[in-house]
Amino acid sequence: MRVLPTSITQKLLDKINPTLLKGLTALCKQKPEDPVVWLADWLIDNNPNKPKIADVNVTYTDEVDLIKHLLDRYDNRARPVLNSSHTVQVLFGITPIQISDLDEVNQVFTINVWLSQIWTDERLTWDPRQYNNLNKLRIPQNEIWLPDIVLYNSAEDYKEAVETKITVSSTLSPETDMTNYLSNGEWDLSAVIVNRSGFVYDCCTEPYPLVTYTFIVRRRVLYYMFNIVFPCLWLSILSTLTFWLPPDSGEKITLGITVLLAFSVFMLLVAENMPKTSESIPLIGIYLFVTMSLNSIATIQTIVVLKMHHSGPLVQKIPPRLKAFMFNYLSKYLCADDVIASFAKHEASIERYDLDIVTTQIPVINTDIASCLCLVDEKGDNYTTLKQLRKESVQEKNCPKQRGCTNNSVIRELHQLSEYRRRKERQNSISEEWKLLAIILDRLFFVIYLIFTSCATLGILILMPVGGEWFNTKLF
Repeated sequence: MRVLPTSITQKLLDKINPTLLKGLTALCKQKPEDPVVWLADWLIDNNPNKPKIADVNVTYTDEVDLIKHLLDRYDNRARPVLNSSHTVQVLFGITPIQISDLDEVNQVFTINVWLSQIWTDERLTWDPRQYNNLNKLRIPQNEIWLPDIVLYNSAEDYKEAVETKITVSSTLSPETDMTNYLSNGEWDLSAVIVNRSGFVYDCCTEPYPLVTYTFIVRRRVLYYMFNIVFPCLWLSILSTLTFWLPPDSGEKITLGITVLLAFSVFMLLVAENMPKTSESIPLIGIYLFVTMSLNSIATIQTIVVLKMHHSGPLVQKIPPRLKAFMFNYLSKYLCADDVIASFAKHEASIERYDLDIVTTQIPVINTDIASCLCLVDEKGDNYTTLKQLRKESVQEKNCPKQRGCTNNSVIRELHQLSEYRRRKERQNSISEEWKLLAIILDRLFFVIYLIFTSCATLGILILMPVGGEWFNTKLF
């Protein structure tokens, strides 16, 4: 064998890659079964140009070795404590991202959140000095123990969007500012309240921690204001016009029933979007119920007014006390004095008209009939119309004193005509009084309906939401 000089050997060693030289040296020491494969793995693990982790400045080999060291004998089914009597403390947090949906009918709340869980795993410990100061390590979650935390009232098993069973309440709450939250077109997230408690089941002695997150959301009401509230307000205003229609128009009942049907339609629309529960009632439902009740009462009042207005000739006279109270006292406060005055003028004109009719018919009656009329008057039949007829047409001194009359049939007819006219006038007078009473009652019912409707609208739609939670109810 020819031996190269020492100077030449040194030059060859200087040209060989130092890493390869170390690998060959290690290969001679290890003497593996497959030298080529072993040398290739060694060169990959000890490559000086291999990328390094930016934050720890360690080699890929250190991280791999540490993972192998930690997980070789690790069982993710066991709790991460060295002493089984110790408790694992888990810090749990939720960061709401966006409200996806709130199904009020089925009471299901869907929200996108970030879940954060922090705990100490006593089995995942190492000395950073042994791994090139490696003090951070990322391990897939399926390789380690995870806290047994589930959504207690979960509706579905979603990973990205949490869908939970809720109790929909209609209570308005004070608003608070939320940051890092994507707004929803229908709902505003007002606040998030966290409460931790422990619950002990009958089967186990140890308590089960329960973390309750309360999401207080408020509906954006602009859509419902324009589609439900404002139309209901206009219907309430329209129902007040029922009292201004004259009774002879025949449309008072029709308008009241039409408005009542419109309120029924709105009530059905609200009921379809509300949960079928008795725990809380939305204020819009209460408002619709109150306005429907007031409109029903207004319809009943209209029926009473029409009954009085269209009273027939067989009705009784108005009781004197009621007549005095309504015509002389209550009419002043309802601004009905002009109606009372016009009614009095109308009655006076009717009496004058009756007198004119009698006087225009005087020339037709002949002397014999007038004489007979004088006899009738002397016998005590004091009919006002006939007395005036006698005074206007026949002088008392010219009336002959006779006991018989050839025109008895004419006298009987005149008696019947006079009696019928007086009875008709009396019935008409009673009917006109009832019509006047109907007008005064109509104004009284209008004032009552206007006061109750205004108070209901102001109290239910404004004062109750502003004042807070009353009767565990809310606007929407």
